[in-house]
Amino acid sequence: MQQKANIIYFTGTGNSARVCGVLGGVFEDAGYEVSVISIEDVKPDGVGEADLRVFAFPVYACSVPSVFIDWMRKLPRNNGAKAALISVFGSLDVNEKIPGYDGQALLQAKSLLEDKGFDVFFGDGTGYPFNVPVSGGVPDEEKSKAILEKADETIRNIGVRIVAGEKYFKKCSWFNEAWSKLFGLLYAAVGRRWIGKLYAADDSCVKCGLCIKSCPVHTINSKLGNIRWKWNCEGCQRCVNICPKKSINLTPARIIISLALSFMPWDSWIISLCNINAAVNESGGAAIFLRLGFWAAGFVGAALAADSVLFLLESTPGIGKLLRTGFMKKFARYTAPGFKPGKSYDNRKKS
Repeated sequence: MQQKANIIYFTGTGNSARVCGVLGGVFEDAGYEVSVISIEDVKPDGVGEADLRVFAFPVYACSVPSVFIDWMRKLPRNNGAKAALISVFGSLDVNEKIPGYDGQALLQAKSLLEDKGFDVFFGDGTGYPFNVPVSGGVPDEEKSKAILEKADETIRNIGVRIVAGEKYFKKCSWFNEAWSKLFGLLYAAVGRRWIGKLYAADDSCVKCGLCIKSCPVHTINSKLGNIRWKWNCEGCQRCVNICPKKSINLTPARIIISLALSFMPWDSWIISLCNINAAVNESGGAAIFLRLGFWAAGFVGAALAADSVLFLLESTPGIGKLLRTGFMKKFARYTAPGFKPGKSYDNRKKS
């Protein structure tokens, strides 16, 4: 009987989807019946049975994307089902002079799947073209092509090893696991949510709605004639990279306001306003935690208010154009060749 392989993925701009295409070709050459499954298209309980499951994902802040974590947590239990993991991180150069890094991401995914009863026998990763335009470091077309060719070959070799049943898991020292886990937790809790609040669409936006329709977590909507991000941005960079007019940019106004809010003494103001200085000072060791709590409460409240006011100003004729003007217009963008947002990507690349 022909063996079945499910290749399950999440992708922001197409790199992880490309991995699935390369793997699919290798697995088919080995005689597998292959299904390539995007988590945007299929619910966790809708994935069919298979002899082998491969999970491919991009790395955000040394971690598995939050949307993929949530999806994996909803998987039904699998008693000993074979699973392999592939992480995809950003690469700036084919020679990897500044190499990308996946930190504890593979270990994180392994733990999630083992909790569901999977036998995770393989885990490895490789770099595909970097896709964060604000860095100014997105590789040009020639560099991207060279990175893609090298990465595809690496994935073909990984596919052969998985088919052969090789037991391997990329090592991550306890120190690197510790700091990258903290980095990932901070990014998931705060960083990714804040990213969308730094974006605005400038006057070149033609209201095509592509960013709204393509957002994997449905955080983008249209209000008062402008594009707005909610607080659950994944930070996948899809909207920025697929915009046909390069209209989506980080804006100086939002960055300056964010930095200003971060340095405000919210704890001192709240404590003084509530006239509880004595109570806080007498709380001993708990004082620092009380102050952190007051600061966080003040910061969050101010951030919510500032976002609403700023969006209203951005929607006002005249000043709105200035506030929505960003600085990334001339920066390079990137999506993997053949990637179609919102559609399953099943372009098999034969080994």
